[in-house]
Amino acid sequence: MTLEDYDTMLSEQNNSCAICNKTVEGNLFVDHDHKTGEVRGLLCNGCNSGLGMLNDNLDLLRSAVLYLEKHS
Repeated sequence: MTLEDYDTMLSEQNNSCAICNKTVEGNLFVDHDHKTGEVRGLLCNGCNSGLGMLNDNLDLLRSAVLYLEKHS
């Protein structure tokens, strides 16, 4: 990804995280598929870390959503 690609993606995301839509000071993290290497979007530290900690596993992410819904 070039700096131009980053800037274009950032503009398309309204200068905010692709998941939580939070605008942050400084740079967002370039999120990519660890299997294909394909760039998916730009994420804040929290969202990037969350996906990483759950190993990009959709079943774990769904389980986390169900857990939060159950306890909210």
